[in-house]
Amino acid sequence: MFLDDEQKNNIKKSLKTSMQEESFCLVMKGSYKSFKFSVHRIVFLLIAFAISFIYSSYYTSLNSSAIEKIVERSNTIILALLAIIITGYAIFQAMASKTVLTFLSAYTDSNSNESVFNTMQHTTFFMTMNYIIIIVINYLLLTILDIFTSHTFSGMLTFSLMVLYCAYISYWIVEMKSFMYNLYQIFQVVSGIQLLDPIQNDDEKNETGLQSSNKDCD
Repeated sequence: MFLDDEQKNNIKKSLKTSMQEESFCLVMKGSYKSFKFSVHRIVFLLIAFAISFIYSSYYTSLNSSAIEKIVERSNTIILALLAIIITGYAIFQAMASKTVLTFLSAYTDSNSNESVFNTMQHTTFFMTMNYIIIIVINYLLLTILDIFTSHTFSGMLTFSLMVLYCAYISYWIVEMKSFMYNLYQIFQVVSGIQLLDPIQNDDEKNETGLQSSNKDCD
């Protein structure tokens, strides 16, 4: 695989970034910097859920049973998505040959200004941590709701918190598309490398044949 000077420097930067992240906090910091939040999506989800709650019975009062149903549904979805991420990451590790890692590290992602490899790693880690945070939040909410069984919550604070909660959950559900795109990119890279291998082997055979012919002529 031919690499120019810029690509070689990108690989060195990628390796340096990975080596510098020696603790959980540093990895989390690097992942946060790499991740690009969609402000438009956040605003849209907040408005959409605010309107939905206003035009429903939830606006006047929210009982513990209704909140518990929302939390349980979101928890089921997040657990399923977390399982998909872990499975997808295992698939990536299985396909991560030396050539694939070199290719991903040699090119820079335009959004994060990091190598494609570092961006994929950081995005996956950041999404996984947010899914774990959601699971912990859901566990605490369900515990609190068990204490306040059959209690009715009312007021603007409850309404605002539920809108924020639903928007936050929905944001990370939609964000699954980024992980699927990263996985698609990896499949594309692996497929491209496998398709190039026969061509490179054929070229090498042709060069060897030409060299042998030249020696025979001499």
